Amino acid sequence: MTRLLDDLAAGLLAAYDLRTRNRWQAPAAAAAAYEAFRGDLATGGLDPYRERYDVLATRLALDSVQRRLLGAGLLAEIHPAAYTLMGVLTGGDGAARPTAALALEIAQVPTSDGLAWRALAPDAELRRSGAVSLSGDGVLLSR
Repeated sequence: MTRLLDDLAAGLLAAYDLRTRNRWQAPAAAAAAYEAFRGDLATGGLDPYRERYDVLATRLALDSVQRRLLGAGLLAEIHPAAYTLMGVLTGGDGAARPTAALALEIAQVPTSDGLAWRALAPDAELRRSGAVSLSGDGVLLSR
C-alpha cells in the first residue's frame, strides 16, 4: 500500500510553511488547522483512506502525476483541517477545495510540466471519470 497520501499531506504542510516563512499572515483558523492536521498525521490520521485511494487510482489506471493530483484533491475531502488549509492557501477566508495551482504545488508537479497539463485536460481520465472537476472559467491554474 502506498504512502503517497502522506507525501501529499507533507506537501500541504510545506506549502503552509513556505508562505509563513515568507511573512504571510495566516488567518487564525489556518494556524489551528495546521496544528490539527499535523497532529492527526503523526497519529495515523490518513490510515483509513490509503487502501481506498489505492483502489480508486488503480481502477482509473492513473499514471503517477494523475495519482498525485487526485490525492492532493482528496485531502480536502477526507480531512477537515486539510480542507481549511487549502481554502486559506488559495486566498480564501475559510475551507475550500484546492485550485489546480495548489494541487500541483502539493503534488510537487511543476506548472510548466506538460504531464500536469495533460492530466488536467478535459479528456484526461481524471476529468472524464469525474474524479476531478475544475470549477470556474478563469485560467486553468485558478480553477
